[in-house]
Amino acid sequence: MSREEWRGFEDGHWNEDVNVRDFIQRNYTQYDGNEDFLVGPTEATDKLWG
Repeated sequence: MSREEWRGFEDGHWNEDVNVRDFIQRNYTQYDGNEDFLVGPTEATDKLWG
């Protein structure tokens, strides 16, 4: 039985064991879009990096 947090993911071995490979193989979807969703750094980040 899947946990509520896992709703929307395909079940597999990762439900019972730490199995990152199985999780990725069952639930990975390639992103073919562009970078338009990215935003620049915040003022706080600029200050920290400066």
